[in-house]
Amino acid sequence: MPFMMRAGAFVRRSGAYGLGHVGWTFEYPDGSYCDGSVENPAGTPISAPGETGFWSQRVTDPDIPMRLRAYDAFKMFLIDSAAPGQADKTVAWIATQPYLVIFRNCMDDTYDVLRSYGLPGLPLPFLEITPNRWFDQLSPAAQPVTVHALQQAGLLPTTPVLAARAAAPPQPQAPPWRTPGTPEWQSFHDKLLRPTLEKRLAHASRIPETTPESGSSI
Repeated sequence: MPFMMRAGAFVRRSGAYGLGHVGWTFEYPDGSYCDGSVENPAGTPISAPGETGFWSQRVTDPDIPMRLRAYDAFKMFLIDSAAPGQADKTVAWIATQPYLVIFRNCMDDTYDVLRSYGLPGLPLPFLEITPNRWFDQLSPAAQPVTVHALQQAGLLPTTPVLAARAAAPPQPQAPPWRTPGTPEWQSFHDKLLRPTLEKRLAHASRIPETTPESGSSI
């Protein structure tokens, strides 16, 4: 039977003036977890690398960092083909990136980490949706950040877990769908931008054409 591992997203509903804020968690083979997010405490549309509020922790209890930062709900997936090493490289790459309200916000970051981990079928971080709506589209049922819910989801160890051992920092590596020029990047951006382009084209087609008045001169 395949060894099942856990990964998922946490949400702070009140973040970004009610639009929501999300972060990630994923499990390692030893039972510890990586929690993290990009908080953008300045609240500006653009923040330089090093000023984005990026954080990431390897913990034996993923509840503690999220509760300290007032996340209020989570959704958890089980997966039998996890790639925590690849997710680590994506997390390290995110740490080097700026915060951009379009294409590099907390929703993009969480999507990239979970997809790198191996979660299939994640909702795309479309321009038209907020972090709260993206979280709502994740398939598992939402659970409150309470001790009981976390233990039911396997996020609080029922048996002792050895303290996470220090490891060499992973090398930052952009996932293929964020690497310009790759087939994955092309496919991802076609899907990501198509709804926006279609909406704008439909809007443009509804604008009545104007013609110069008869006899007017230019």
